[in-house]
Amino acid sequence: MADLIDAYDTLMDDDLGGRVGDSRVALACEMYALEELRRDGRYRVYDLRVAYGTDGTPAPNDGTPGNETRDVTSSEKDMSPRVGVMYEIEPHPDDSVWDLKRHLQDTYGAEWGLVGRRKSRDGISSGWELLSPDGAIMSYHLFLHTYRIKKFDVIHAVVGRFYENR
Repeated sequence: MADLIDAYDTLMDDDLGGRVGDSRVALACEMYALEELRRDGRYRVYDLRVAYGTDGTPAPNDGTPGNETRDVTSSEKDMSPRVGVMYEIEPHPDDSVWDLKRHLQDTYGAEWGLVGRRKSRDGISSGWELLSPDGAIMSYHLFLHTYRIKKFDVIHAVVGRFYENR
């Protein structure tokens, strides 16, 4: 069977593995803690502070799910990520994760090394995932309010470096 697939790929000048998809980043996000991914040279972790309430999104505490603010305790401050750069994003609580990924890819794709990667049929580059504040992989078909993301929470983009220098 492998010979047939190789022959087809040769004839079609294509890459079946790329069409099937690359789940290495998702697997790593399931297996390792965020800090372990930060230290691993195969991944880059970008921290994104959610800033609801600007640029046309509902004002804080207007009853929109996920738009509530919360006080940050001193223990949470101690646990907050130690990063050099914090990106501030302004999604709407009703945006889907897919919408957010598309926006992030359009805005930061070149900076994050997403340009030139194989794209899904929906136009999202392969090899990166979004993680909720608690470190869970965010499913593309769900909405931000599903994850109970509050104003000023930090979500994370984990980008595999497997495609660099190709």
